[in-house]
Amino acid sequence: MEALASCLESHRTEVRTMLTRISTYRSAEAEIDSSIAVLRGAAEEIASYNPSFIDKMAVFHSSNNILYSYILYGVVPSAYCSRICIRPSSQVSLPTLDVHRWIGERVSLPIEMHPVGQVEFRRSMKDADVVVFTGDYYNSLEVQAEFPSSLFLFFGSGINPFIVGAQADLGPAVQATVQSRLYNSGQDCMCPNVFFVHREVRSDFVAGLLDQVRQVKTGVSVDQDTVVNPLIYDEIPLLASLFLDKYRDRIIHGGQVDISRKLVEPTILLSAIDRMPEVEEHYCPIFNVVEYGCAQEVAEWIFSEERAESSFGACLFGEPELIEKLKPSHMLALNATLFDIENGNRPFGGYGMKASYVRYKDRTVSEPLLISEQVARFFHNSRSITTAGYSSI
Repeated sequence: MEALASCLESHRTEVRTMLTRISTYRSAEAEIDSSIAVLRGAAEEIASYNPSFIDKMAVFHSSNNILYSYILYGVVPSAYCSRICIRPSSQVSLPTLDVHRWIGERVSLPIEMHPVGQVEFRRSMKDADVVVFTGDYYNSLEVQAEFPSSLFLFFGSGINPFIVGAQADLGPAVQATVQSRLYNSGQDCMCPNVFFVHREVRSDFVAGLLDQVRQVKTGVSVDQDTVVNPLIYDEIPLLASLFLDKYRDRIIHGGQVDISRKLVEPTILLSAIDRMPEVEEHYCPIFNVVEYGCAQEVAEWIFSEERAESSFGACLFGEPELIEKLKPSHMLALNATLFDIENGNRPFGGYGMKASYVRYKDRTVSEPLLISEQVARFFHNSRSITTAGYSSI
């Protein structure tokens, strides 16, 4: 896989041009770096988990991070799978096909693209040993019911609370807030959807956040200075507009939405925890900042029954009381973002069903997932592979 990693490095500009059709300049650069890192960590990953060899894997591909997802769900598993069939998301079918063609011209891999409707793809993949599904949780339930004999892996999303306590170092906390919420204009499942800030540091935190967000460049130009670009999904700007209209009295910065150009201005809402707006996965640059008074208030909100299924990741700055409470149920980033701690060669996800789950026959478990680890766990045949052939990819 080193050959492909080196190829991505030496053709970075060309690859970035493909990705910036649906990504910002900065997120495309980060995606290339992550892809290279995963390729270079693949041999160690396979050696660590030693997955059995399988015949066929079906992938319902992601609509963002298309290169990185292709590496995670296609290139790396091709080391232990005879045939990988990928259905690109209809929202980003053309750029995903471009990524597939570009890589296919440089390395030979058992990866096929199936740009067909979801119903047709499901029908043709009935014999898949493994099914990887990214997207909506409720859609995943419908799909996995059609694959009763397959190992079914669901990669979803969550609320991803970002907590800034009274003991936080506010400079890094503010910077991490902006970076994590604005990654690819806010279009990523790891972006935080609510920011809890302790009342003792709320004024300074908000002042710092306002200062940084006011400097954010927004527009249609794809360059390294433009942080927020037009969004991928047609419906997101309309949903954002409806949300902001509903909570117009909480907006302290921004609030403008250009539906025709699919641009959402970076927007900050500020409220107390007892009158906070609904927390949604906005998929756009909305900062939902909520002031709280004690850690227990935040814990009660996070662990309420209606949010248990959405337990994915959490970022924690200066609130030590919550560390042990969050560890069992969340992928926890301490004084860092989820983007900082994500490692494509290790299990990733949460402990809520809407975040990630694996189903095999009559067993379903919600936990962080890695395809090689799950294949090793659930398949035990005699054709277990070695790492001998990896260096040629």
